[in-house]
Amino acid sequence: MDVNLVARTGSEQLDDAERTDRRQDGFSLVEILVVIVILGILATVSVFAVRGVTDRGETSVIDADQDILETAEESYRALHGRYASEAELVAAGVLRTESAVHDIVVNPDGTYTLTVVTTP
Repeated sequence: MDVNLVARTGSEQLDDAERTDRRQDGFSLVEILVVIVILGILATVSVFAVRGVTDRGETSVIDADQDILETAEESYRALHGRYASEAELVAAGVLRTESAVHDIVVNPDGTYTLTVVTTP
């Protein structure tokens, strides 16, 4: 029985060790799936957080526009003794432009009503 024993040099043994290490590098499928799930959760949380900010922004725009129109109506009433439509407020110079958010209705009893036409 003839047995061939081949002795390996130190550099060849190192190459085998490097090959073994290379097989250990990288990520397993489970690790990649865990990262994807975590990213999905973070994306969901951030979308709902941003949505809350935009809702508060729309509410602020509506409130600010309402305050401007109420101030313009009271200014016009102080000057002319009655409330006016948006076109009259712009013509009198107490309002720069007509509102795109609210609509003013002057009632027959001398009062006015602000209604939200569109949300910003």
